[in-house]
Amino acid sequence: MTYWFRPSPGATSVTVRFSGRRLEVTGALGAGDRFVHDQTVEGIVPGSGPVAVTARVHDVNPGDWAVAAKLLPDHGHRLRGGEGGATLEVRRAGWSWRRWRLLSGVDTPVKTCLAPYVRVPGLLVGSWALLATLGVAAALVVQLAVISAARARLHGVLAISVPAVAGGVVGAKAWFMVLHRRDCRREGWCIQGLVVGVSLVAAALLAVTGSSVRVFLDVTAPALMFGLAVGRVGCFFTGCCAGRPTASRWGVWSSNRDLGVRRVPTQLLESGLAAVVGAGSLVGVLEVGAGRGGVFLSALGGYTLVRQALLRLREERRKSVLAGPITAAVAAVTLAAGIVLAATS
Repeated sequence: MTYWFRPSPGATSVTVRFSGRRLEVTGALGAGDRFVHDQTVEGIVPGSGPVAVTARVHDVNPGDWAVAAKLLPDHGHRLRGGEGGATLEVRRAGWSWRRWRLLSGVDTPVKTCLAPYVRVPGLLVGSWALLATLGVAAALVVQLAVISAARARLHGVLAISVPAVAGGVVGAKAWFMVLHRRDCRREGWCIQGLVVGVSLVAAALLAVTGSSVRVFLDVTAPALMFGLAVGRVGCFFTGCCAGRPTASRWGVWSSNRDLGVRRVPTQLLESGLAAVVGAGSLVGVLEVGAGRGGVFLSALGGYTLVRQALLRLREERRKSVLAGPITAAVAAVTLAAGIVLAATS
């Protein structure tokens, strides 16, 4: 369930209390027929606008529930309302896709559902899987088109690319699990692992078939970047990789699945970055040609280098202080090496 409110000026932390009881219960309410759930919202940026809190309550009996929400009195934050700053109730959240804004929903009973199907304002259930699949399909189409336009001598490309994509999926999941091994998280994916998995599997298959690894990587660079550009939009509509809350007018209201506020749209910025790098690598392949792997290295290095700056705008902080600078340095060297190779090909 999602409720929203307008925090008072200067408020940076509030606690919302959700309470509910299951309807149509005969007799006394059991342990799974009622709940009280407190959810604290930290890091509110003054002037960032309405805040939506999505609460998930587990271990309750299925059915229809009457739910209410309020700000806890001990936090005593006044909400912007009518004259004199009268305190308003926390409201049930509705959503308008056309206006891209929160609406006051109707206080109808809340139905229990499976966790993957929770509806959150501004998010689309299943959007990541859909757009990731579309990104893969777009990448394969672009790859074949670039091979044809560049007149590259490659055969059986799909027999290499499809297993490479599968290797990228495994690499993306494995990379995420290694990064989050301490907190045992398994629900996410990492682009770094995707790129490494695709590159390793493709290189191994190309070595077996005798085709040029460098030519394949060069013609694949635009496809990889355009595929990432499509997939990153799925991250935005799924609420992963969310940016920091901001009061800037350049911010976009979005949710990280739990908290909806105006945020830096890091997913869309990464999507735009991938599209720009993809366009640049496409021009490089068509103008310079594919042959020494310089276009691929330039695209990979340039994307990774700029992405390190975008990662600093994410809500989730990096756990290692040195990881960013080291990755940026390696990316800069890769970019320089790619430019040299492309220029001398």
